[in-house]
Amino acid sequence: MNDNVENIILEQLKAIRSDLSEVKGKLEHVETSQKSLEGMMFGPAGYFRDIDMRVENIETRLGG
Repeated sequence: MNDNVENIILEQLKAIRSDLSEVKGKLEHVETSQKSLEGMMFGPAGYFRDIDMRVENIETRLGG
């Protein structure tokens, strides 16, 4: 009977390990997606900053 209980516990631990591995894989996917979205959000900021600097240079040349 004791062996049966140990086997049941081992099977449950294996199932938990499997579920945890699946969750870890999904979490890695979410982290990758988040980093991609951050790049999409903050990437244009540099572009807009460059445009702002160019406009300021043009205004300075025009005396405005």
